[in-house]
Amino acid sequence: MVYYLYFLGQCTAHLGCQSFFMSALLKKGPIVTVIFSLILIGLQIICSSSLASEVTIHPSTINRVNIDLKKMGLRVEGHVKKYAVTLNVDPSHLSSSHALFVLDLTSIELGTDDSYRELTGKNWFHVDLFPTVIFSATSIKFVGGHNYEFTGPLTIKGHTRTITAPVILVTHNQAMIVDGTCVFSGSEFGIGDGSTMELPFTADNIELHFHLLAQSPSSLSTALRKSVAD
Repeated sequence: MVYYLYFLGQCTAHLGCQSFFMSALLKKGPIVTVIFSLILIGLQIICSSSLASEVTIHPSTINRVNIDLKKMGLRVEGHVKKYAVTLNVDPSHLSSSHALFVLDLTSIELGTDDSYRELTGKNWFHVDLFPTVIFSATSIKFVGGHNYEFTGPLTIKGHTRTITAPVILVTHNQAMIVDGTCVFSGSEFGIGDGSTMELPFTADNIELHFHLLAQSPSSLSTALRKSVAD
């Protein structure tokens, strides 16, 4: 029953079906019309549930942020252990929604110590001078279903470029699951210049992956936490 109501609410919220239902129900009489109107308002409140206020996400066993470097069939993956993500996303008010991702590259974990020294050195991310990656999503656009586009400046190694990242948002009451990927060319940010790394590629294809669970305080049950972790 809950899933049926959710589906109906999504239809009315995103497809503009209110006028269709209302015109049909007006023929049934004013009492039926009033009852349906109250149900419709309730459904739209349920289906537009989102983060009621700005929420900051910190590392946890549920959340993941990875950086992948790929080319010619080879892949180097790094796991970022320290980061702060601030979300203020309301699907029903996207014009005022925004997000900020700040990654601490000094905390990146790689396969070997040699890889860490190389990728954090001056020819790659140069973390001694530029320890953070910052992505500020100043525009959030709905593109259908649970799919959105986060657009804004990405700053790495002192270079700033505007990028658009596809993101999946799934809301439940006051909780939101956020899955997204930023893809960019390392050469635009001076990454991989003069590398001595014994791999036959430069950082022309870099992907930043994030899987995050955002929630307002005391809004998410233990059961939902477990289902997301699984």
